[in-house]
Amino acid sequence: MAQLLDWIGSDHRPLLLQTENNKWKGMRQFRYDNRWRYKQDVHMALQNTWDQGCKHLPPQQFYEALKRCRNDLSRWKSEQNLNSHKLIQQLHHAIQKAIHLEPVLQHIQPKVTEEMNQHLTKPVSEEEIYRALSHMNVDKAPGPDGLNAGFYKYHWNTVKAGVINFIKCFFQSGYLDPALNHTYICLVPVGVGSRTRGPGPTKDCHIVRITAHKG
Repeated sequence: MAQLLDWIGSDHRPLLLQTENNKWKGMRQFRYDNRWRYKQDVHMALQNTWDQGCKHLPPQQFYEALKRCRNDLSRWKSEQNLNSHKLIQQLHHAIQKAIHLEPVLQHIQPKVTEEMNQHLTKPVSEEEIYRALSHMNVDKAPGPDGLNAGFYKYHWNTVKAGVINFIKCFFQSGYLDPALNHTYICLVPVGVGSRTRGPGPTKDCHIVRITAHKG
């Protein structure tokens, strides 16, 4: 059975394929909520976790540091009453009525010049890393670890050293933790008149991996 789900905060709509009659029963996946940036106790808890269990880890274990941060945020979430499903649905319907992306997308023409290419191939700097992160949409879907761009932006002072060391180590050694290479892939239906036949793929990756590629 195939079901085309509603889109929210993106120009893509996910296609849900159900190949078995039995529904999967397992643990719910963690997702960082950008509204948490207003919670002072979130910043304090994350800072405490980073100082005590993360900042002393080597760059090769940066994924382990993210895992510890995620576990701490998950514990904090389980202690709060953050059920906002009804509000999310209301905002979802309002966004669908107010935003029309098709006319905008028709005028986007990506182009990389030779000067831009030379700039991108230079050794990565701290400024480039932060600039690449700043250009990411905080409301885009996160990767498998549940940490979106908003997590890194709103807690940059805490995780900055770990992110920079990880990306510089990646460019110097070429080593990428296999756990950071995990990706969600789903098929997105192609619009009428497209040159592509059949559904096209889209994927959600780890934010630090995307930042490294952008840098």
